Amino acid sequence: MKDKGKRLSDPTRMKESEKIDSVQKKYLEKVKKSLLQRYAGIFKIWCISCFGQSATIFIFYKTAKELECVDKTEMTDHINAFLQKTGYFDRFGEQVFVEFDSDENVKKNDEGNYYYRIL
Repeated sequence: MKDKGKRLSDPTRMKESEKIDSVQKKYLEKVKKSLLQRYAGIFKIWCISCFGQSATIFIFYKTAKELECVDKTEMTDHINAFLQKTGYFDRFGEQVFVEFDSDENVKKNDEGNYYYRIL
C-alpha cells in the first residue's frame, strides 16, 4: 500500500505548475521586450510556455517579403544569449524553440487565426 501522506494532491501540483509557468512567462516577456527594442519591423511575438518544460517563441513579420530579409540566425543567437544571461537555461533547461512566420502567411493558410498557426 502506498503512503498517500507524502503525495501531493492534484490541486497542490496544479498550483506548483502554475507558479513555475508564471515565472517562466516573466522570463519570456523580457525576451519579447528585448526583441521588440532591438529589431525593427516585428509585427507580433507570441511566447508559449509549457509549465517549465519547454517554450516556443513565435516571431511574426507583416509580410513574407519582410521575413525574407530577417537574419533568423542572428535573432535566434540573440534570444539564446539573452536567456543564458538572465539564468533562464539554468532554471528551465534549454528546450526553447524559435519559429518565424508572417501575418500574410497566417491569413493565407490559417484563416488569419494565430491559434491555428501555433497548434
